[in-house]
Amino acid sequence: AGKAPPQVNLQAPCKTTSPASAAMRSSHARALMRALRRASSTPRIMSLLPSATEIVGGLGLEGHLVGVSHECDVAPTADRLRAVLEAGCERVTTSDIDPHALPQGEIDRRVKAALKEGGDGALYGVDAAAVARAAPTVLLTQTLCGVCAP
Repeated sequence: AGKAPPQVNLQAPCKTTSPASAAMRSSHARALMRALRRASSTPRIMSLLPSATEIVGGLGLEGHLVGVSHECDVAPTADRLRAVLEAGCERVTTSDIDPHALPQGEIDRRVKAALKEGGDGALYGVDAAAVARAAPTVLLTQTLCGVCAP
């Protein structure tokens, strides 16, 4: 087992176009670039956060993506993400909560139930074998949003 990759924990705001949101994305981009400088000479980026995947693509680094979450849909475009996935980037998470198939109220109920059940309150499954195959040198994550899922 090798050294764990540097983890960049990004606390992203809900999707918005406010000036504060733009400033936060810029701050996240700077944090990502610092992590990449600390990583190996050829970074292998795993993004478990859709907004971070967009930042990776916006910086022109989508070719370094080796793993993304089931929710990532653009990097920086849907077509470009499809190309990255076809080139071997893996989807490494799963969820029983499908935001495209469930009404908002049901999603809210399931999130709150998962948090109340005890244990780790996990909302997502992580495919450990896919993570191991991808061998990331940089891991982009975030904590559960206190606004969206109090």
